[in-house]
Amino acid sequence: MGNSGINLFSSNRLEHLVEALSTILRKPLSDPFRPETVVVQSRGMARYLSLEMARLNGVSALMDYPYPNVFVERYLGELRPKTVKKSGLAAYDPEILTFRVFALLPSFLTNHDFSDLSGYISGADGSLKRYQLSRRIGDLFDQYLLFRPDMIHAWENGAGEDWQAHLWRMIRNETVDTHRVDLFSAFLQKIRDNDVPSGHFPERIFIFGISALPSFYMDVFQAVARFCDVHLFLLNPCSEYWGDILTERERTRAMGRSRDFGRDLLYLRQGNRLLASLGKIGRDFFGTQQLVQFPQPHAQPGKLLNNSLVHL
Repeated sequence: MGNSGINLFSSNRLEHLVEALSTILRKPLSDPFRPETVVVQSRGMARYLSLEMARLNGVSALMDYPYPNVFVERYLGELRPKTVKKSGLAAYDPEILTFRVFALLPSFLTNHDFSDLSGYISGADGSLKRYQLSRRIGDLFDQYLLFRPDMIHAWENGAGEDWQAHLWRMIRNETVDTHRVDLFSAFLQKIRDNDVPSGHFPERIFIFGISALPSFYMDVFQAVARFCDVHLFLLNPCSEYWGDILTERERTRAMGRSRDFGRDLLYLRQGNRLLASLGKIGRDFFGTQQLVQFPQPHAQPGKLLNNSLVHL
C-alpha cells in the first residue's frame, strides 16, 4: 500500500495520454497472470487502446476494459455485507423501475395532491401514457441514484413532500433489496473499518478518456485509492484553465444577482463560446478534480495518499 494514491494526467492531446499510459504499463505487475484494469466509457476506446498499446509496447495482452458501472458493482458487490443481497441491485435497474412505477401509479395517483399526474394518464390512451410516464420516472430515479445520493437518503429519512419523494418511499418500502447508494455506504464503512481483504483490488487501476464522471464514482475511486494506485487520464479540451468561463445567460444572471454590489467590480469571463455553451458538464467535472489533491476524508491516521497531477 506504500505508493497508493490518485495520479491525474491531463492533456488536450489524446496521443499524449496514450503515450503516458503505455509508459506506466511497461512496468509489469507483481503478479504476471493478473490483468491490467483500464476503465473506459466505450468499446471503441477499448479497441483503440488495445491497438495503441500493441503499437507502442509491442504487445497488448491481459487487459480488462470495464465500464465504470461494471467496475464499481464488481468490487463494491464483493465487499457487500451479508445482509445485502447479491441480486438486490437489479431491482433498481431503469427497466425494472419502469414496471415497478407502472404498478404503483394507480394507487399513488388517488392522492388529490398529485392530480396533475392523474390528469395526464387519464383518457382513452391512458395505459400508454402511464407506461411512458413510468419509463421517464424510472430513468429519472436511476439518475438520482448516481448524481443525487444525498437527496435519495433524505427522501428515505422522511424529507420531501412532493410526488417524487412520496413515490420513491413507496418503491423503497415494497422491497428489502438494496440500491447502489446503500451499497456504497456499506463499502465506505468497510474502508473506515479497514475491513478489506488483502489483494481485493487490482494492483493499479486506470481510468482513461472519460469526459465526465458522477461524484458517486469519483468517491468510489478516491476510496479505492487507499489500497492501490489509481491513474486518471483526462482529455481536457483546453490547454488553459477554463473553469471560470460563463455563458451569456450565466453572466446575465450573475449581473442581476450582484446589482447591489456594483457591476464594475465583477470579473465575469465569457471566454470561448463553444466551451461555455457545450462544456458545462466537463467544466464541472474538472472542477471536482481539485478534491483529489488533498488527503482523503477516510484516510487512516498517519497515512496520506501520494497524489499527483501531471499536465501533458
